[in-house]
Amino acid sequence: MNNLSLDVLSLYLHLHSLNVRPDSFTFPFVLKACTELLDVWFGMAVHGLIAKFELDEDAIVSTELTVMYAKFGDAE
Repeated sequence: MNNLSLDVLSLYLHLHSLNVRPDSFTFPFVLKACTELLDVWFGMAVHGLIAKFELDEDAIVSTELTVMYAKFGDAE
């Protein structure tokens, strides 16, 4: 599964370099990849963008954020 997670993050970074704005459909996959790879720093950076784009109230995005932080040991 880690190879797919790396592919997800690679595609996300490629789209970011093309100035494609991520949305509430994009972020759950990126957060799940960060969780599976245990990449806390990338996950936190993505969380910053989620807040910037005001998508942290989206139910699915919020759930994936909760799962990610719980996996990283920070349930709050």
